[in-house]
Amino acid sequence: MVNKKIILSILIIGCIATVAGAGTWAYYTSSATSSGNSFTAGNMNISVTQEIGNVSIKPGDELGDKTIVVKNGGSIAIGKINLNYKPSNNQLSQHIEFSSVDIDGKQIAKKGVLSDLSSQTSVYEPEKPIQPGNSFEITLNDLKMDDKVTEGQGQTSTLVITLEAEQVHK
Repeated sequence: MVNKKIILSILIIGCIATVAGAGTWAYYTSSATSSGNSFTAGNMNISVTQEIGNVSIKPGDELGDKTIVVKNGGSIAIGKINLNYKPSNNQLSQHIEFSSVDIDGKQIAKKGVLSDLSSQTSVYEPEKPIQPGNSFEITLNDLKMDDKVTEGQGQTSTLVITLEAEQVHK
């Protein structure tokens, strides 16, 4: 019994000493908060800044090269452009010829007439990405109207080009 009391007393004294020692233990601390961390997604934004416009044409007219200018107004570089064409489906579009369609001098569509473009999709992958703020040109080369045509008088032919830009893939 005495041994149990002695052991119990030693345990109680040890606990008190531990609590007293821990209460007097001191150390320096400091903390900081990093809150200036935000992530913003870039954007793709292309816009046509110059169009061919309205052109009056008659049989035998040679219009030369006509250019459309497109600007990368986003914050992400462009690595690929898909072009889908939608010309009017009328007699006039079957007689307006071009020698090629180029983007910045690289041929993306071969010789034909406007109506031929309806079945085509062109893909342009520039050698260097088109950086934000830069522009590129789509040129219809050597536009002319067949000089022997008699159809299409009074018609209007339109050409809509839908561009889809893709970011640079790493």
